Amino acid sequence: MNASVQFKTHSSSSGANKNTHILRNSEAYKNPNIITLFQQDKKFTKPKKEKPAKAVLKNEKERKSELKKINSAISVYTKRIEAITPPEDEEKQKRIFKMQEKLKELFEKREELKQAKEVPETRGRKQEHYYVEFEISLTNSNEYKDNIDFVATFEKLQNKLLNTKLFDGLELITNVIHLDQYSVHSHAMFKIPDGQTWNKHLKQFHEDGRKVYKALAKVWHSLAKSEVKKEFGIELEDLQSGKRYKSLRELKKEKPVQNLEKVEKINSRANMSEISTHLKGLVERVEQTREQTKSLFSKSKESAQSEISNNQQVSEAQLSPNPQSTKPQNRAKRK
Repeated sequence: MNASVQFKTHSSSSGANKNTHILRNSEAYKNPNIITLFQQDKKFTKPKKEKPAKAVLKNEKERKSELKKINSAISVYTKRIEAITPPEDEEKQKRIFKMQEKLKELFEKREELKQAKEVPETRGRKQEHYYVEFEISLTNSNEYKDNIDFVATFEKLQNKLLNTKLFDGLELITNVIHLDQYSVHSHAMFKIPDGQTWNKHLKQFHEDGRKVYKALAKVWHSLAKSEVKKEFGIELEDLQSGKRYKSLRELKKEKPVQNLEKVEKINSRANMSEISTHLKGLVERVEQTREQTKSLFSKSKESAQSEISNNQQVSEAQLSPNPQSTKPQNRAKRK
C-alpha cells in the first residue's frame, strides 16, 4: 500500500461538473457512500471582467471593416502584378511600379490598423482555470474502507495536510471522502483567488512547480507513515519518485553507433530496391488487368451483337403472318 496526492486544475464549467461527481449530485449514482466533511453552496463562476464601452466597440467594428477592405485591395494588386510579370514594355513597367508603391501604402496602413486594436484578442486564447482539485489517498487496497477507525484516521491526516502553507489563500469549496469506490480517498476542491493563477501560486514557494509537488507528496507520506504504523501496525511503502528517462545524448555516449552514415546508405538503397520491385509488380498487374478488360469488352460486344440479331429475327417471325391459322381448329372444337 502507498499514500499519494494528485491534483488537477479546472475551469468554471469542468469544476462544476467535477463537483457534481464529488458530491454524487446525480441520478447516475444509485448507492452513494460518501462522508461530506465540508460543502459550500457556491456557484462555479468566472471572475467578472469589464466590458468595453460602446464607443470602443463601434471603433472596433469600423477598424475591422477598413482592415477587410485593405486586405481585399492587397489581394487585387498582387494578382494584377503577377498577371503582367515579366513586363514586356516600359508602360507595363510603369504600371507595375505604381502598383508596388500602392501596395507599400496598403501594407503600412494595415499595420497601423492592427496596432490600433483596443479590444483584447479572444481567438486562440487558452481557457483559464479558476479551481484546483486535490485527490488524496492513503491506500490502494479495498480492505480498509469499512473500517471506521481507519476512515477516522484518514480524515484526521488529510485535515492536517490541508492546513499546510501550500493551501493558504485558497478557498475551500468541497471536501468529501469516498467509500463507494475501490479504496478510501478524498476530494478537496479549492477556488484560486481572483487575478491569480495556479502557477503563480506555486511560484510563491518555488520557481519549479514540480518541486512543490514532490515536497507535498513527501509531507503526506511522512504524516501517513508514522500515524498508520502507530495506530494499525501497517507499514507503508517507501515513497518512489517518477521514473527518469535518459536523454538521447546520454544514450549515444553509452552506446555509440559506428559507421552510422554507411548503415543509413545501405538501408536507403535497400528501401529503393524494394520500392522499385514493388512498382514493377504493380505495373505488371495493371497491364494484366487492362488486357483482361479488353478481352472481356470484346467478348461482351460480340455476344451483344449476336443477341440483337437473334432478337430481330424473333421479332420478324412474330410480326409476319402465319400461313396455318388456328381459327378453324377452334371452330371444330366448338362444334
